[in-house]
Amino acid sequence: LHRKKDLSVLQYLREFKAICDELAAIGKPISDQYKVFWLLNGLGSGYEA
Repeated sequence: LHRKKDLSVLQYLREFKAICDELAAIGKPISDQYKVFWLLNGLGSGYEA
């Protein structure tokens, strides 16, 4: 999941959480470590520190 330029960070976070919740609901939860990795990776280079 990559954040689209027209999508706010809040919308991106909501979409990301919804996907994680859906995966958990079908018995395929994502570890917190992977959530952080994919969440930050999906923000793009505009959010690099």
